[in-house]
Amino acid sequence: MVTEIREAGNLSNLRSVSIGGNDAVIPFKGHYPFLDTDVYKVLEGLAYELARTDHPSPDFTSFWEEAVSLIQSAQRPDGYLNSYFQSPQIGREPWSDLAWGHELYSLGHLIQAGLAADRQLADDRLLTVAIAFADLAVSKFGPDGTETVCGHPEVEMALVELYRHTGRADYLELARLFIERRGHRTIADDRMPAEYFQDAVPLRDLDSITGHAVRMMYLAAGATDVAIETADQDLFDSLERLWRDMVRHKMYITGGLGSRHSDEAIGDRFELPSDRSYAETCAAIATMQWAWRMFLATGEAHYLDAYEQILYNAYAAGISADGTAFFYDNPLQRRPDHRQRSGAETDGEELRRAWFSCPCCPPNVARWTAELQDHIAVLGDHLTIAVLTGCRIQAGGLDLEIDTEYPWQPRATIRVHRADPDALGLRLRVPGWCEGSHGLRGGQSAAPRSQFGLVRGR
Repeated sequence: MVTEIREAGNLSNLRSVSIGGNDAVIPFKGHYPFLDTDVYKVLEGLAYELARTDHPSPDFTSFWEEAVSLIQSAQRPDGYLNSYFQSPQIGREPWSDLAWGHELYSLGHLIQAGLAADRQLADDRLLTVAIAFADLAVSKFGPDGTETVCGHPEVEMALVELYRHTGRADYLELARLFIERRGHRTIADDRMPAEYFQDAVPLRDLDSITGHAVRMMYLAAGATDVAIETADQDLFDSLERLWRDMVRHKMYITGGLGSRHSDEAIGDRFELPSDRSYAETCAAIATMQWAWRMFLATGEAHYLDAYEQILYNAYAAGISADGTAFFYDNPLQRRPDHRQRSGAETDGEELRRAWFSCPCCPPNVARWTAELQDHIAVLGDHLTIAVLTGCRIQAGGLDLEIDTEYPWQPRATIRVHRADPDALGLRLRVPGWCEGSHGLRGGQSAAPRSQFGLVRGR
């Protein structure tokens, strides 16, 4: 991934606005104003990978240092950072195209990379850059600023997480304002309808999820964070209603979302063609992000059923076995008589590639795969095993190891290597598809009120 980033020119774009008077000699590479996010997403994943080992790959460490240094030196004194709008060759003013400029979307990914670096590596350099940019956004779009939104939701959940990390309420308030402002047709664009941006109807009043699938899921995830932190039950009730409608009427059997190649959009209820589906890999990641938040907010295991369905199908299908090539879209059926080819035909072009002209999916996969460790178990009154996978967990006074061939075999062995006297009880989610389940402890059935419990899905 770091090789692809270098070859695509993303670092070159940051370098072009980091070297002062010589920036004009380096042309901007790429066609989109949000290419900095590919660097941010890779850095977010790298923070986890670097933290996993005392002897990281030299390629990883050199990329980390180079990218972080370029990001620091590219930031303007007022906190603004976007190599596209800062490039003198592009010749466009910052904040001049909120529909497609994606500066706030980019800020969101920068914040998430900065938080990952600070938490995993105790390296606050990226977070310092992100906070300066976030402060600029607060001054420009906060309570006394311009009442509008970004064309691509994402910054909302990042701002809430920045609030949780710093305790600064102005970040939470900005996220709340972005949620409330959307749906009032503030995005000026003549190429796409307001529904594409989820800007036609306020989220609270939305009848069903709509528009660009990735945008919709990022918006819902951010709104869930806002509802939780502000105790907005009305907003949360709306999100629960939208979730139920999505799962029952608009989600593929794989957990994929987005039935139209046109606009990468969510279709009507039951509009789920197998061969024409889009089911973007980024949409799978975004839906898992929403599902995880809904589970944390409610404790209801059916959200994890959906999470797992997406993880093993809509998400896993988008990645090659060796982890170096990706699908952007994931139709359930590939037909040779359609214009988009699978690569199996003699005149077909391979669709699973290492990179794309709009390369949002591969870096998103890189960070999400690296962060799966954060979406295995939850600490609360119990240690709840949310997703069955082989792993070692040390939390809640417990040191345990899970051995399983799930999803191929419906069994899991949990070995508790250590349990402190005040250790939490242990709970295991039972998938909703499982018709019968039981737990054994020491070869004996675990009683319902014992330390080992079962949490059922649907």
